[in-house]
Amino acid sequence: MCTWNYPLIQIQRQLGPAAAVFYDRDIYTETFNIAAQQAFIEQNAETVERLLRALVKAETFVAEHPDAAQTLMAKLAQLELSLVKDVWANFNYEVALDQTLLITLEDETRWAMNNRLVDAAAMPDFRQHIHLDSLARVKPSAVAIQR
Repeated sequence: MCTWNYPLIQIQRQLGPAAAVFYDRDIYTETFNIAAQQAFIEQNAETVERLLRALVKAETFVAEHPDAAQTLMAKLAQLELSLVKDVWANFNYEVALDQTLLITLEDETRWAMNNRLVDAAAMPDFRQHIHLDSLARVKPSAVAIQR
């Protein structure tokens, strides 16, 4: 069974020594992407950059104040603090844009094409749909994607 980390820890606690849990950062990851229409980005560049600056500020807060971040997470998600502390190391709180996004988009598109879920005959060039500039201005080191 594959489940989100918080229910997993709850299940593990209930099963005690009968539970066998295997972690592998390369098998399953939770990645959150920010998506917007190009026109919105162009018309609201300052808003987009403010959002990205807030995310980078949160990233820094998590790195510098893990206990406070865990307490905040527990409160906002309405979870036991001990549960949040148990799974905290399984997450990577990082604002980044790298080749992984392109690889994932291409892998999923290839799967959809092979299963005839889309009419596309050729792989789209996803690079033309990924906006790098705002994040590059806010946190240049976060952008590691080929144009």
